[in-house]
Amino acid sequence: MDDLRSPDALLAAHGARLITPPRMVGALRLMSVTEALALPARRYLLPGLIAPGEISAWWGAPKCGKTFLVMRLAYGMALGRGMWGREPGRPVRVLYGAAEGEGGIGTRLAALHDAMGDPADAFAVIAQRMQLGPPGEHLADFIGAARDHRAEVVVVDTLARTFGEGDEDRAQDMGGFITSLDRLREEGRRKGEPMPHVAVIHHGSKDPNAKTPRGSGALLGAADLVVRIKRGEAGAPSLATVEHAKDDADGAEMPFRLRVVEVASRGGAEPRLTCLAEEAEADDTGAARSASSLAPRQKTAMGFLHDAIAADGEPLPDAWQMPAGLQSISIERWADECERRSLTASDNPKNRRDVFNRVAGELRDRKAVAMRDGRVWLYDATAKLSCRLRTRNVLAHPQRDSARQPATGRRQGRQRATIFQCIRSDRRDRRQPPYRGVACRVCGEHRPDRREKGRPRPHRRGGGAHRRPCRAGARPMARRRLRRPQGSR
Repeated sequence: MDDLRSPDALLAAHGARLITPPRMVGALRLMSVTEALALPARRYLLPGLIAPGEISAWWGAPKCGKTFLVMRLAYGMALGRGMWGREPGRPVRVLYGAAEGEGGIGTRLAALHDAMGDPADAFAVIAQRMQLGPPGEHLADFIGAARDHRAEVVVVDTLARTFGEGDEDRAQDMGGFITSLDRLREEGRRKGEPMPHVAVIHHGSKDPNAKTPRGSGALLGAADLVVRIKRGEAGAPSLATVEHAKDDADGAEMPFRLRVVEVASRGGAEPRLTCLAEEAEADDTGAARSASSLAPRQKTAMGFLHDAIAADGEPLPDAWQMPAGLQSISIERWADECERRSLTASDNPKNRRDVFNRVAGELRDRKAVAMRDGRVWLYDATAKLSCRLRTRNVLAHPQRDSARQPATGRRQGRQRATIFQCIRSDRRDRRQPPYRGVACRVCGEHRPDRREKGRPRPHRRGGGAHRRPCRAGARPMARRRLRRPQGSR
């Protein structure tokens, strides 16, 4: 009876929930574990990437397409559309601060408007030079613009143009810029609304293989999300990779391509050109793994795949928008080849199939093969082929030799060829003029003769790299006949 007379017990008996006032220590709030568990769960504006009240850094080498990508991502979010299977679910209000390249912002937005539609007032842009870092000449105005627009995502393009008077290499000056970003998050919202997400576009060094962006690493330490953007080479798509995510998985790869579009000008002026960032195929990304790094059973399965493609390869469907000339087979055809040629010595058919599925999955994860809709093809074939799988006897000139008597002796030894590995020759081709050697039918790599390497030595007929056929197309390369220079022995 005494318990019912207690006000707390009386309220609890009627199902009321007691609210404990927060424990404050000056300006700091002290919470128990129970109170911390009752905090609102983290939500996303773009699943797995962008969340309210956080800072993200999008960095890459100059001219790698980072501005086009972030602008496309932000413009699509204003329309309620995402990329790479990540959908916002609703239109998101975006404020884009274009402090770099403000002269071309109109052309870029016109291309996005024509391709995707009108976001109405959900997307706003400020296209002028700003100083957000200390002394922060335009910081208060930019915060007011974010609050007035009720922005949920604020883009700062770029750090270099908004940094202020400090030095990017000094941690103290970079800390001052981060403090400005914190003020933008905390003050750039209306009362009762969540803090906006601040996305900063940052330059990397000129070296495309640099591991960190330019300047102090304090920004990476303060960012909740770090995305590196790298431009694709040799026709491969560009790649945005999640290097660090606070509460999400690292290493997510998001491929995209830059498509050149023509934007009609108003008033009879000439059309203008710009680029649009578009999502690319996921199977077309990543670094190719060389055959020498594969396990023995993986090498054997790759050899069976090469032979099957050579015998029954078919072009990929045009609707996939893959590079022309790629040959593929069905996964079942590959499985039948491995079954017929005994990829494993097991007597149990189920075990043999399980071994094939495991090996095929390992090759796919290692970016050695690509699969889609029941088709499989060589991953390296899109740009660079790693063809050194094994040594095999190949006739260098079957059409010429078929009408003659079988080759014997020294001539037969010359016709014995070793499969060579196609390698990148970009650096070599930039230093020297094009080679006159034999070109691979798949990747276009040239094999020079000795004279073209800078050694004025007579070229022996039928020798050297011109006798080495490329294994990529499972056909010997055509050799261009070279004559002996006059006066040589």
